[in-house]
Formats: sequence, C-alpha cells, structure tokens
Amino acid sequence: MKKTAQTPMSAAEFESSTSWSKMQTQSLLHHQRRADTTGDNGRSDMSSEDDGEHIKVDDDNEWDLLGYQICRKRMIASWIGIILTGGFLRLVFHWFPRLHLYSRHRRCSISKATKVLVVETFQKNYKKYYVKDIKTTVLHGLKSQTGLKPPIGMDEQEMAKSNERKIKFYLSNGTVKETESIRHFSCKKEVYVWDEDLERFIKLSGLETAMTNGDFHRAQGLTEQEQSLRQIAYGPNEILTPVQSLLTLLVLEVLDPFYVFQAFSLAVWCAEEYYYYAIAIFIMSFFGVTSSIFQTRKNQKQLKRTVTSSDVVTVIRRVEGAEQGNEVKEEILAKHLVPGDIIALPPHGCVMSCDAILLSGNVIVNESMLTGESVPVTKAPVTMDEEPFNEKSDIVRHSILFCGTKVLQTRFYGDQCARAVVIRTGFLTSKGQIVKTILHPPPVDYLFERDSYKFVGVLVGIATLGFISTVITKAMRGVDPFDIAIKALDLITIAVPPALPAAMTVGKMYAQRRLQKKGIYCINSRVINVSGSINCVCYDKTGTLTEDGLDMWGVVPVQSGVLQPPLRNFPLSRADGEKSQIQQDERFIVAMATCHSLTYLGGQLIGDPLDLKMFESTGWILEEPEMSETSQFDLLVPMVVRPSCKEVVTSDHGEAFPLEEGIIRQFQFSSLLQRMSVITRRLGSKNFSIYCKGSPEIIMSLSRPDTIPQGISTTLEIYTKKGYRVLALAWRPLPSEVTVVQVHRIKREQAETDFIFLGLIIFENRLKKATAKVIESLNKAKAKQIMVTGDNILTAISVAHECELVSTKQRIYQVLSSMAEHSNSNEIRIHNWTAKNIFKDDDIISLREGSKDGHFHSSLNDSVKSLLGDADVEKEQSDMRTTFAMTGNVWEEIRKNDEELLKRIVKCGAIYARMSPVQKQQLVQELQAAGYCVAMCGDGANDCGALKAAHTGISLSEAESSVASPFTSNGDDISCVPKVICEGRAALVTSFGIFKFMAVYSLVQFSSVILLYSLESNLTDFEFLYIDLFLVTVFAALFGLTEPPSSKKDIFPIPPSASLYSIYPIASIISQVFIMVIFQLVGYYGVRLFPWFIPFTYGKSFLGNDYEYSCYENYGVFSISIFQYIWMAVVFSRGAPHRKSLFTNTWLLLSLIVMGVINLIIVVYPPPFMEKLLELVIPPPLGDRFIIIPIAALNFFISLSIEWGVMENILEYGRGRQLWKKRQDRAIGNYHSSKSLKPLVPITAEIIPRMTERNHCSDENAGNLSTTITHL
Repeated sequence: MKKTAQTPMSAAEFESSTSWSKMQTQSLLHHQRRADTTGDNGRSDMSSEDDGEHIKVDDDNEWDLLGYQICRKRMIASWIGIILTGGFLRLVFHWFPRLHLYSRHRRCSISKATKVLVVETFQKNYKKYYVKDIKTTVLHGLKSQTGLKPPIGMDEQEMAKSNERKIKFYLSNGTVKETESIRHFSCKKEVYVWDEDLERFIKLSGLETAMTNGDFHRAQGLTEQEQSLRQIAYGPNEILTPVQSLLTLLVLEVLDPFYVFQAFSLAVWCAEEYYYYAIAIFIMSFFGVTSSIFQTRKNQKQLKRTVTSSDVVTVIRRVEGAEQGNEVKEEILAKHLVPGDIIALPPHGCVMSCDAILLSGNVIVNESMLTGESVPVTKAPVTMDEEPFNEKSDIVRHSILFCGTKVLQTRFYGDQCARAVVIRTGFLTSKGQIVKTILHPPPVDYLFERDSYKFVGVLVGIATLGFISTVITKAMRGVDPFDIAIKALDLITIAVPPALPAAMTVGKMYAQRRLQKKGIYCINSRVINVSGSINCVCYDKTGTLTEDGLDMWGVVPVQSGVLQPPLRNFPLSRADGEKSQIQQDERFIVAMATCHSLTYLGGQLIGDPLDLKMFESTGWILEEPEMSETSQFDLLVPMVVRPSCKEVVTSDHGEAFPLEEGIIRQFQFSSLLQRMSVITRRLGSKNFSIYCKGSPEIIMSLSRPDTIPQGISTTLEIYTKKGYRVLALAWRPLPSEVTVVQVHRIKREQAETDFIFLGLIIFENRLKKATAKVIESLNKAKAKQIMVTGDNILTAISVAHECELVSTKQRIYQVLSSMAEHSNSNEIRIHNWTAKNIFKDDDIISLREGSKDGHFHSSLNDSVKSLLGDADVEKEQSDMRTTFAMTGNVWEEIRKNDEELLKRIVKCGAIYARMSPVQKQQLVQELQAAGYCVAMCGDGANDCGALKAAHTGISLSEAESSVASPFTSNGDDISCVPKVICEGRAALVTSFGIFKFMAVYSLVQFSSVILLYSLESNLTDFEFLYIDLFLVTVFAALFGLTEPPSSKKDIFPIPPSASLYSIYPIASIISQVFIMVIFQLVGYYGVRLFPWFIPFTYGKSFLGNDYEYSCYENYGVFSISIFQYIWMAVVFSRGAPHRKSLFTNTWLLLSLIVMGVINLIIVVYPPPFMEKLLELVIPPPLGDRFIIIPIAALNFFISLSIEWGVMENILEYGRGRQLWKKRQDRAIGNYHSSKSLKPLVPITAEIIPRMTERNHCSDENAGNLSTTITHL
C-alpha cells in the first residue's frame, strides 16, 4: 500500500501552519481573555491588577500571584531595624522570606512588578509562599537583566545580525509567541511567561499544545540559528538537581530556629558560668548538625547521579537559504535539543533524552520507568489527520516516545531512519515531571511535629509570664539589673528546654538503628514517627507483591461442547510428531499460537509477558519475513506460526501443505473491550479465520450459546477463588467470499461476533513468599490495603484474590469508562468480579448528557439485585463485602467529572491498574484527603511521585525509587512494611513519652525556680547539673531503647495518637504538673513546720556557710523534685500494646534503680563531698530526713494511678472507640457525618438486562425495575 507523498515544509511554514497561528490568536484575543480568566461558575480567576493573578496549576494546586516592586523608604527602614536588633531581624527574614519581601517592597500590578509572591494553595487546605524574581531576557545584544550568556553556537555578533529574528515559544493556552524579549519567572521548576496580549503570566509549554497531528508530518528540522534562538526561551535540555556545598548546608542548618535558641541558651549559661551542661548540649547539637548535613548532601548527590545523563543525538538540520527539502544530519549533545528539533533514532536503540513524537518507522521501547512493567511496547508514527494533538488519546499515546524510556530497536523503510520531532525538553518532559515531584513533593502533614511546635509556643508563653514576673519582683527588691536579666533569661531556657530537639532525635535514632539491623535504611528520621500512624498501605504489584511476569498454570479445552480436564503438560505440541491430547482439537492450539502481538528483537521473541508465556507453552515457532529486523516496517507479508515439528494438512483442493498459519491482521487489546483478536489464513487455504482472546464473560457474550459448556461457572469459581488469571479463547471462520482487501477494511464489531467457544487458559502470577502473610497481618490490624499498578487490571484482580488483599467474599466491581477510551459514548460501566458471578453481572454507571448536577448515575441489572436482595446497601458495605477496581483512564475521568463520587470510590477502592506515575501520586493524595495516613511500597521509577507524596514511602529498590523514598529495604518483598509500622508506632509512643517527660520536666523545674525566686534563692549550679545531665539527659537518652513487640504478635488494630492537642496528652501533662507542683509545695512549706527551721535572708550567710542560695526551702524543693524526675520517666514509659514492657529496657531500668539509690543517699545521708558540691543544707535530725521518702512514694503512687489508671484506661478507651467509628465511616464511605462536606446526591439505579450464563434477555425488559443506592 503506497503512501501519499508529502512535501517537507520549512520551519517557518511549519510554525505558521499550526492550528493556533498568530493571526488566529489576534482574532480570538477578546474571547480568550474571557475564557482564560473565567472559572467554572463564571468566577474570575484573574482579578484586577491590584488583586494579582490566579493560576490553576492542576486539580489540587492553585497559585495566587501578587506583584511587588522595590520601595527605597522601606529598604532603609529595614536596614535600620536589622542594625538596631543586632542582625536578629535579618534572621527572622531568613525564616520568613515573605516578611523580607514586605519590608523592602510595596504592592503593585503584575505588569510593573519586579518580584512576585506566589501563594500556593494545595487541596484548599495548605498554603505555601514563594518569593521569585521576575526576569526579562532581551534578544538584541542579549542585554538581559539576568546576565544571560549567548546561547549555544551563537556569539553576540551573530546575535546582532539576527535583528530580524525573534524568539519563538509555545504557551500552555495553545498560543505561539514570537517576541524580542521574554519577561518570565520560574517557580518549582516551571517557567511562566508574560503574555502582553492577555496581560497575565502563562506557563511555558512544548509543542503539544499548539499542533495538529498533520503539522508534525509537515515539519522540517530547525536551522542552527533557530535552535539557538529557541534555547533562549527553553534553556538547556537538562534536568538539574541542586547539590549544595557543605558550608551552605551547615549555615542553613545552624540557622534553624531551634539551633538559634540553643545558641541563645548556651550564651545565657556561660554568662552564669554554667559550663558543664552547656558543653553537653553543644556536643549533642554538634553531632546532630553534622549527621544531618552529611545525610542531606548524600541524598542530593544520589539524586543528581540518578537523573543526570549526557548523550549525543543526531538531529536533522534544515540548511538556511538552501532549497526546500535540503537537510543535513548533525550530531550534538542532548542538552542542546529544543522543541521543534527533528532527531534520527539509532537502529539499535538509545535512552530518550526528551519527549518526542514518532514521524516515521516503528520503534520498540521499554517504558518501565513510567509503568513499572518491563514489557516492550511498539510505537507507530502519528497519524496524518488534522485533528488537534491529544496525547491522552490511546492512539496518539502509541506515537509518543517519553524521556527516560529505553528505545530497544527501530524499524524503518530501506536505508531511511526512524524520525521523531522533539515536543518537550528538560523539566517539561515526563521524566522531568517525576523528578519535580521528588524535589517538590506535595505537603505532608506531620501532625505530631506540628503540634509539638504549638506546645513549645505554649511553653514560650509560660516562660514570658515568668520572665515578666521575675523582672518585676527582683526589681522591687533592688536586685542588680545584670543579675535580674540573667535570672529572667534563665527562666526562658528552663521553661523551653533547649535539649528537647536532641531528646526527640535520640528516640528516632534508636528506631532507625533497629530498622537498619533488619535491612531497612532510613534517610529521613522525621518520617519514622509518621509511620506509626499508618492505617492505609498502597502496594505496587510487579516486583513488590509478585515475582516478575506470569506463568502458565494450564488450559481447560472444550470439545464437543463439554469442558475437558485441565492440561498442564507443556509444551502442548509434541516435538516427536505424535499428537497430544490438545492437538487433537487444533483450533485451540492455533488460537494460542496466533492471538498475540509478539515480535522479534535481536533474535529474541519479545512482547507482553502473558502473550509470551502462552505462545511458549504451545511449542510452536513464529517466523517473520526474512530481512533485516530494522528494515521490517509496515509490511504486507504476514508473520507465520507453525509447529516445531512438521505437520501436514490437506487444502481445500486436496493438496498436502505443511501446517502454517499466517497472521494477516491484529485488533489490539483494549481495556474497554477486554479482548484482542487476530485474522489468520492457513497455508493452502483461501478462507480466513478470526481468533479472539479475552476475559471469560466477554468472550462468552460474543460466542454462540450452544458452544458454551454447562458448568463453566463452577469451573471459573474454582480458579478465580484461587487467584488465577483466567482468559477464554474463541474462533470462527469468516465467509469464503471475504477477500484480503475486505479483511483489512472490516470493522472490529463486525468481525468479533458469533464465535465458537474453545476453552480457558489459566495463568498464575506467582506471589512472593512474604506477600500473603504480610497482607493477612495488616488485615488483622484493620489497615486499608490497596494495589496500585501500571499492569493489566485483570492480572491485578487475579493477584488481589490470590494474596487475599480482597477476600473471596467481597464483590469486586471493575469500573470501565467509555469516555476514557475517547469513544462517542459517555458511559461509565462496572463489571462485577465476584467469584460466584464473574461472568454474569454487568452494572452500568453513566454520566448522562444534560445532567444538571453533573453526577454519575448508577444502573444495576437483575443479576446484581438478586445478589443484594433486600439487604441494606450501607450495611452491605459496612461489612466490607464490596470493593472497586479501575484503570488510570477511568480514574482521571471520574476525578474530573465528579469529586463526590471519587471520594466514595476512594473509600471502597482496592485495585487501581494502568496507573501513570502522576495518577499514583493523585491516589495517595486523595487517600490523605480522606483522612488516611498512607504508606506506599514500590520498586520502580514510576512509583517515585507516590513514594514522595505518601506519609511513608518504602522502596524495594536501590535505584530510582530509593531517591524519592525515606525508607529503602534491601529485601525484595513487603515484609518490611509491618516492620516499619511497628517501629514507627514504637517510635511515636517513645516520642510522646519523651515529649511529655521533657515538657513536665521543664515545667516542674520552672515551678521549683519560681518558688525559690520568691526567697531570692535558687537551685545551685550543681543541683541544676545533677537534674539536667544525670537525671533528665540519661533518662531521655535511654527512653527509646524499649523495643516494639515481637514480630510474632499481631499488630494492634488501633494506632497510637499522633496529636498532642487531644484530650489524653493535654490532660496527662496538666495533671502530672499539677501533682508535682503540689508535692513541691509540700516540700517548700513542710520544712518550715520543724523546730530546727531557720528563715533564709538573701545576701546574708546562712548557718555560717558561703553558699549563695543554700537554705532549708532549697533542700525541701530539691529533695522532692529529684524523685519526681524518676517517677516521670516511669510513668511516661508506656509499654503495651505498641512497645514492650519497661522491664525489658535493661539500661533504662538499671539507670532508674541507680539514680533512685543516689537520690536516697543525697536526701538522707549525703557524703561530705556531695553535700559541698551540691551546696546542700541538710536538716540536723536524721529521722526527719526520712520523711521525704514516704512523701516521694505517695507522689509516685498518685502519679502512676492518674496516668495508668485514669488517663490510659478511660481517655484512651474513649479515643479507641472514636477511631473505630471513624474507620467504619471510612469503610462505608460515610460522608454524611462530615460537617465539611455537603450531603451527596443519591445514585439512581436502573435495571439494564444482559445475557446471563446461557440465556439472552431482550431489550423489552429494560427499565422494568428500579432501586436507589445512596452509597457505592
């Protein structure tokens, strides 16, 4: 078949022929302004100049742009403030860049701005601010405000000669611009360009927004000058990731607010000559900072190594001034590519360094970076029609070569080469988008961390009150001003413990070390606590849950309308010439040998793993036409399959021919149709046959009822319950009058009908050994588990059954969308994949045209209604007997059309197949929005976005995915998931305990100091040191050594609380502080009741010693408080259900005993050196000192009873019931109880009859019955 000759067009003609030419842009300018600035409800997305500009980045992300320009008065005032505050104001500006912008700039219109404040709103909940410079690049002489150098291959003299040239670039709204200057800003690796016509910023894009399919075929290569000019707008084709110097990382780390506060505390302590504890805190901080910056730099360098590539590509250059069609080939570095370049693809493969559209030849690529499946995919040239380019179309998508994917081989005509036109470069490419999600992941709500900052704010408030009180009271007593300042500032360091960050880090460090011993490495310790709240786990399938690929289990043929016993002896075709049992019905084995899309690459058969296993099991041979593989393109000579041993068949005319079947035409697999088919012709025969392979219920619906054997439903139930992937085969002869030309023109729906049912093929996707056990463990823990994969949905459903991610009692409804397949239909269909009814039920959900509410409506047939009976649907779903499966295309359609329906499906969905990397990330985000704490476990580059977006990402690979994931397991199965969850829960409980311990410690010590300040006394330096270093620091350091429960025990269903601002932790802290203060008051006033008591007078010698603060009140308060720190360590050292008992933590238990004995010695009978070191005034009677012991014991008993008896058993029980109710609400998708969501429109169900097992239903019965479903 000859192709119509196409005359190549020049680059200028190529650009001007696009569907969005400059002339059309001008004529539609007024309408575009309205379209670009009006939202769905007529709301203006772009307000007046003073209100800035609104940009909708995607469905979850919106930006508000506010313009600013320099203000000299504010700049001068800012510098004065910085000088007056000794540089502290500049430090505040470092923490809050937005304040820095306000201090030096004033608001103005976007058109006049030199800086822009980008206000990012994510899912209408989270806001983040970016301050960016607006730059202007001028073409002539490159007089650029940015100091931009001439582009590659062009010096300034050459630029000066090109005055008639302009910079050409493409915008996301479909316009093409040619300008002499570009005003732009960059944020989150995306460039926004100022459109003078629309007076707003528009995102810079590649060719994909402004072209038709035919435009690409009319393209000719860019000249060297055109390429250089275009690079001014698009920059180099590089995906650059930052690697900061150690000095930069050090400065950024030490300028963190907590470390700045530690530096302030160290200065105060040194002023008080409190050197020992200051040195201890400095050492801990030094190691914390050092480990942090080295880990950060290691991560940055690893990411750079992973994403950076340097290749040489061959481009087709148009020679300027030469005749049309004159072109040359030139080898350049890949970083010099720009959109519009035409590249020649090497015959034996390469790694794509850009996104490109295939123009000629066939290309076999491995897209595992995008899909996670190492399945070769054949790409064909883009069609020549004048339809607007739509890369979401399945047809067009098969013509796109994505950046980062591996080209295995190209095929082309004769001595020509496969060509492609570059459409995107750099961060605009598919690989760039994945890297961007790593560099700028969606915000993750670290609830415990956020609440801890708030609680520190409360402590700051308490410290401020103490500071004011101290200043006033000491000033009234005439105390020296310097002493007042030091004592008041010291109160702040007491109430807000500088050791808090170090103490919190130690607990996570122990968990990190335990995980490392288990082969799990963590690069971000803050995620360890978050993993303790995990209640939803998403898994990739291939390489994560299962071994790579599928294996043949067996076949179940049908002979004379009767199912035969399964056959499992492979190959099915015997090599010795004897006919096997299956060969006696040769149509079945011919169907297996022909119904596929396999091809040869480097002498090796490649294709879909399922097709490959099926074909290999036949023992047949596939032969392609004898010519160079790279020259096989668009051939009319068919591929031929034949048995490995020669078999002879008789032709229609009685002649003997070897058994060979030629594959004439293929109908590719469609996820909507759930089948593929081929038209073949046997050697020596004039007649054609069609063979079809697909899901059993689809093949049976296309087959003649009399050929479908009885009892097949029972057979299907047996195999599907075991988790096998079951496909069916069918065939029929085409009429004898059908010609070759008619075969190539026949429509699919005409060919695929009236089949003869042949039988079943059964595959097994072997699970990894740990998969079923881990999923069972997490099912017992009541965690929601989801499979999200780039693989086929039928395989995913099969694996979900086998590993019991979905139990055999659950109905699995597969959602199918005609809209997602880009057909004229607008329906969303659901197939029921319950084991009992795997082939009978076909439920329809359709988005009706003209629907005012825009919601999806449901239609169920009589088979489904008979299953549900009169049972209440909500109760049905509360028992977790219904779940959903869908593909990425359907996900995208529902996400765009009905947000409320999406939320319901997210609650009940368990299987998501054919999901792109972006869609995986979207699923994780939707689950988070639904209230789940999500973990993601995967092993491929296509999982990076989801791994980074999840609360906890766990990578099973040390390649691309490990860069995006905080956890990396050196194992290859999901056994690491429960280990991470258990360690996370133990770490979260530890962090809660340490935080409460440190908070109560600071408030208890604060109360001790306030009490003694009332006398102008205080704790002595070594009393402070003993408490801070030997009691608190030791306990905090050993607190985290308590391990999680044994792996043999089940994970407790209710995770620990992650919020400090819930009733339990607040009530716990307040009650314990109250108890401790009461007993300190007992010690403070109790000593005054004894006859030996002598009042303390500040500035006078007490009992003849030179101690500054020594008095009996000091002894009473100190003696009680040192026991209180031990009691707090015991009370807050919580064990079951998320940690082992305190008694298993040998080091902490030993330290408690040792410090308890030392406390007894200090209180009752301290050695002289200890009494002198601590500057204690000991009461004279020995017996009176023993009174401290029962008081301290009573303190311990009351504290323990309140914490373990009241707080944990009552408040935690109430919290557990509340969490359980929330989990049930999530399970049934109960959004009515949420105040933040309006009630959903009920889904109307109509009965649409279909053929059941052996009977057809007429359309006359449609619509006789109806019901209403309020929940999916």
